[in-house]
Amino acid sequence: MEEIVSYISTSESSVLIENIRNIALVVATVIGLWLLWVRSRALEKQAEIAQNGYNHDRFTGFLELLNSSNNNIRISAVESLKLLIQEDTRYFWPVIKVFAIYANHNLPLKSEQNETKEKSDLEANKITTIDRIVVQEMINALGDEEIGWLPYYANHAKGMELPWNIARGLVLFLTGQGQYRRYVDIGLQAQKNKYTIVFKRTDLSRMNMVGLFLSVAEFHLCQLNRLYCTHTSFENSKFVESKLNDAKFIKCNLVNAVFNGCDMKNVSFLDSDINGAKFIDCDLIDVDLSKAKNYKLAKISNN
Repeated sequence: MEEIVSYISTSESSVLIENIRNIALVVATVIGLWLLWVRSRALEKQAEIAQNGYNHDRFTGFLELLNSSNNNIRISAVESLKLLIQEDTRYFWPVIKVFAIYANHNLPLKSEQNETKEKSDLEANKITTIDRIVVQEMINALGDEEIGWLPYYANHAKGMELPWNIARGLVLFLTGQGQYRRYVDIGLQAQKNKYTIVFKRTDLSRMNMVGLFLSVAEFHLCQLNRLYCTHTSFENSKFVESKLNDAKFIKCNLVNAVFNGCDMKNVSFLDSDINGAKFIDCDLIDVDLSKAKNYKLAKISNN
C-alpha cells in the first residue's frame, strides 16, 4: 500500500512539474512575442520619423524648383509633387494650396499684370503661356478621375446616409483599399482642418480639370471662361463675381455650391449633381439646368 501511495505521489509531482514547465514556456513565449512586437513598433516609428523628415525635405526642395527660371525643371518639380502626394496623402492639401498660390501669383487677370507692362507683348505672352502650362500640369498632378470627385462631407438630405455609405463601400471594392484610404484621408483632412482654397482675380480660363477635389475652394473675380471640368468636386464651393461663360461641368459634384453674381452664358452642367446649389444674380442665358442631376433642388434668385 505504501508503495502505491508513493507511486501516486511521484506521478502527481511529475504532472505538476510538467504543467508548471508548460505554463512557464507559454508565459515566456508570450513575453518574447510582446517584446518582439514592441521592438518592431519602435523600428517602424523610427522609419516613419525618418520618412517624414525625408518627405518634408522633398516638399521644400520641390517648392524651390517651382521658382526656377528653367521651364523643364518647373514641370519636373510638378511631376515630383504628384509622386509625393501619392506616397503620402498628408501632402495633398499643402500641394493644392501651393497650386492656388502659384496660380494666383502667375496667372492674374490681364488688368492685374503690372509687372509685365514694360515688356513686349510677345515676351509677356510667352511668360503667360509657360505659367499656364505649369498650372495645367499641377492640375493634372492633383487629379484622380476614379475617386477625386466623390462626395465625402456634404450636407446630404436626411435619410441618404445609407446610400452614400454603400457608394463608399463600392469604391473600396472597385478601386482597392489603398485608393479608398487615400480618398478618405483627404476628406478627413478637409473636415479636421477646415481647409479653404482661395483663387482671387485669377485667370483659369480654358483649363482642363479632371478628377480634382476642390470642395473647399472659393473663386473671387476669376476668369473661368471655357473651363472644362469632369469628375471634379466643387461641393460647398463658392463662385463670386466670376466669369464662367461657355464653361462645362460634366459629371461633377456641385452639391451646395454657390454662384453669386457670375456671368454664366451657355454653361453646361451635363450629368452634374446640383442638389442644393444656389444661383444668385447670375446671368444664365442659354443655360439648361434640366440636364443636371437634382436640378429641381437647385435655387435661382435675383435680388
